[in-house]
Parts: sequence; structure tokens; C-alpha cells
Amino acid sequence: MPTCPKWTVSQLVGHLGRVHSRVRKAVADPSGHEIEPAQWRERLAEALREAAAGADPELLDAAREVLRRADPEGSAAGKYTVDAREGKGVQIGDGNVQHNAFS
Repeated sequence: MPTCPKWTVSQLVGHLGRVHSRVRKAVADPSGHEIEPAQWRERLAEALREAAAGADPELLDAAREVLRRADPEGSAAGKYTVDAREGKGVQIGDGNVQHNAFS
């Protein structure tokens, strides 16, 4: 795999399948139906931590490649490069609505 040179396609698919399975369990209720983001956000974050998704450079490279292929123009323009350090009242993503009251 070009984005994961030490992995075979089978290894990458197996790893992504395990991550996908954990994520799916995190965002579904016991009956398997999807639930609202406010309810699954914590479980999703925990599942991704357990899968070590954020610490896996090869998985992160593969995810960046998926974004690059899914939205070449947005990727080239830096749409998916975010630095919110020292930000206050920041929302990241498309279609957000935010109301701030600063004192």
C-alpha cells in the first residue's frame, strides 16, 4: 500500500475493519440503530482511542489520502488542515451555527 508501505492490503483492510467495527458500535444503540451525535460523541472518542487511531501514522496517512481523493480541490486548498491552538469560540466544519456572548 503506497500510504502504508509496511502493510499489505489485507492488513490495512483488517485494521480499518476493526476500527470501523468499534466506531459502528460506538454510534449505535444496543438495537443497532444509529443515535444522535450528542449521545455517541463520547463513545466514538473512546472507541477511536482504544483503536489507537490517532497514534497510528500509517492509518492517518491513509485517511489523508482518502480525503485527498474524495475532495482534491478542498484538500489542495487546505480545507482539511486545521490549527485551532489558542482559539476561543471556534467551530470546525461546514454548516455550523454558533452564537457567542462575550463579557
